[in-house]
Amino acid sequence: MIILIVVCVHVQTLSVSNSQNIVISGLHSLNSQMFHIVVNGCHNVRIQGVKITAPGNSPNTDGIHVQLSSGVTILNSKIGTGDDCVSVGAGTTNLWIENVVCGPGHGIRYHCINQIIKHTSIYIYIYI
Repeated sequence: MIILIVVCVHVQTLSVSNSQNIVISGLHSLNSQMFHIVVNGCHNVRIQGVKITAPGNSPNTDGIHVQLSSGVTILNSKIGTGDDCVSVGAGTTNLWIENVVCGPGHGIRYHCINQIIKHTSIYIYIYI
């Protein structure tokens, strides 16, 4: 008899770092301890058809967090958490969000409002 015990010590369901040409499709993340999906230092990422679920009273459970990345597209997804549906961190450019249902939660939040930007154009497109 084989007994397999899996213990997850990560605070996010999925983290993608320093990568390019990534597709995340059809993922269902349930009750992650903090971030559900993190995109960090990536280029050309497509997230589509994901479902992210956490109780409305669960703090610090961002659905998708994007930072230091460019060319990220989030499409046709449903995100319901106790915190931000999508949080946008420093160094994010060319982010496209389309047909994403948010709630419960704080919606889409740009966390770099006080960031000093030099010689960089930041484009964030949101189509609902």
